[in-house]
Amino acid sequence: MKDLEPILNSIEELQKRNLQMFKAASQAAMISNIIPKEMLNVAIKAEELGQQIKTIVDEDLLQKVFDGFSTLTIDLPLPKIDFLDFDEQRLERIIRHNVSVGWTLTGEMPTDLYLRDEYLKMKHDEIDQIFISFYEQNEYQQLKSLINTLKDGLSERWSEIFDHSLDLYLEGKFKIAIPALISIIEGELSMILGTQSIGTQLMKQFKSKLDDKLKILTIATYSAYYFLDEHLFKSHKFSDSRLPLLNRNWILHGRDDPSAWKKEDALKLLNTLSTLQFIKEVEIT
Repeated sequence: MKDLEPILNSIEELQKRNLQMFKAASQAAMISNIIPKEMLNVAIKAEELGQQIKTIVDEDLLQKVFDGFSTLTIDLPLPKIDFLDFDEQRLERIIRHNVSVGWTLTGEMPTDLYLRDEYLKMKHDEIDQIFISFYEQNEYQQLKSLINTLKDGLSERWSEIFDHSLDLYLEGKFKIAIPALISIIEGELSMILGTQSIGTQLMKQFKSKLDDKLKILTIATYSAYYFLDEHLFKSHKFSDSRLPLLNRNWILHGRDDPSAWKKEDALKLLNTLSTLQFIKEVEIT
């Protein structure tokens, strides 16, 4: 098989290139909501051929697969995306409304699910049911996908505590998992930003990254920023009334009332972690 190594290496590089291009198109679609059909077909074909390669031991057959793969070319100019061409105020209203309920946009979540004008007229519990159903339908298919994303993407330091938190969540003991998930969120964000800052300073550094370089990630990134800055990490006096959503300071400083915590609160934290993984994956910094 040594004689085949150059071919295998070439196929691997082509796979990486095609999938990276598809990923770039998908990221652009976070705003345009358009993934070129040809790009999708190329990525699917690359994956299919990659699976075939694993079972091929015959040199002639492998060469045929390679010849077929080498005919796949990427000559698809991505659509020019100018964020200002879109109704920026509309997008911001929907994003802020969704995060006021606790939902951020993940890399796996369809934008047409997240960006719906009708949410603006819906009650919070109605919106909750839409996103909960998204994760629980088809025998929890999307929840399983989210879990896999987190297991693959989270820093190794969180592996054990995340597994324990996940077990507790699945067993219905989600309240114990909530403080741990908040700690993981803060730790992951600090690593993404490359900072030792906490609290207000951490949010300021996050905000400093929200410039033109992030336009392809505007929806996901801003949803995470608004949720963390205006809700989860919001400064709120302990003498004031409890906020509607979970608050990091109140929980980790022992001021919140755990009887108010719900299972969907834990799911929202898992959802937020998935958003951070998407941001980390495309290296916004």
